[in-house]
Amino acid sequence: MVQILNRSAAKDGASLPTPLPGITVMRHRKPGRVQHEMYTPVLCLVLQGGKQVAIGEETHLIGTGQALLVSVEVPVIASMDASEARPYLAVAVDLDMALLDEVARQMGDVQTRRSGGAIALLDRPGDRLLDCLGRIVALAGRPQEAAVLLPGLRRELHYLLLLGPLGPALRAMAQPDSHHRRIGRAVALLRSAFHEPLRVETLANVAGMSGSAFHYHFKAVTRLSPGQYQKQLRLLEARRLMRLEGFSARNAAFQVGYASPQQFTRDHAQHFGAPPRRGLNAELEQAFAAE
Repeated sequence: MVQILNRSAAKDGASLPTPLPGITVMRHRKPGRVQHEMYTPVLCLVLQGGKQVAIGEETHLIGTGQALLVSVEVPVIASMDASEARPYLAVAVDLDMALLDEVARQMGDVQTRRSGGAIALLDRPGDRLLDCLGRIVALAGRPQEAAVLLPGLRRELHYLLLLGPLGPALRAMAQPDSHHRRIGRAVALLRSAFHEPLRVETLANVAGMSGSAFHYHFKAVTRLSPGQYQKQLRLLEARRLMRLEGFSARNAAFQVGYASPQQFTRDHAQHFGAPPRRGLNAELEQAFAAE
């Protein structure tokens, strides 16, 4: 897999030259590069180097041969263990909770276990799971074969995850009425309306929970309170607007829902370690240095 992906991802952060639906390749050469980003439901296998991922006050260290399982969209801070001689290299496959639930039902009654947070570490993926991921990676640059084989391989991947050590927890996550899936529905609403005033009652109703139960389960899954989650969404979107669409810090603040540019500046400095424009310039310099 390392040999195939080193040929496919010649530049830092590059994806496969012939993108496969739901498959992403990451390659970084610069150590200590920090990224603030949203993680979607995904299985990410680290093939070379390592990564540190922080969500709320929880930190995960993922080394070579380990996999990260993300079950709900969450904002994270990630830093890479990489070098010119040994770049960070990883492959990520999008997860489908509906498919996971469908496969689990086909497998019949198996013990479930209370699900944890949005992120879990798979320390030993197992030979069958690695073989499946290897066959997925081998489809890079072969779009005709991928169109036929990839759907079946994705189904096999979900099946093998359910067979593995995280299987019982995954079953609990995938059930349509589980706390995990309910929080996922609230997260989807929050993601689509993060620029609006936060109404926890509305989110709790979407999740089918009381206000107190919603607060408890939201933090148990995302490791953030609803207010913290919304704030990080706003900050990430504001940075995107400034970086890619040329918004000023003031206009970006209003666009994402801040009533006060001053509050946006304070939140930005607290979260990213620098005021908006200075923090953005440092990020761009870091990105150019990595290329």
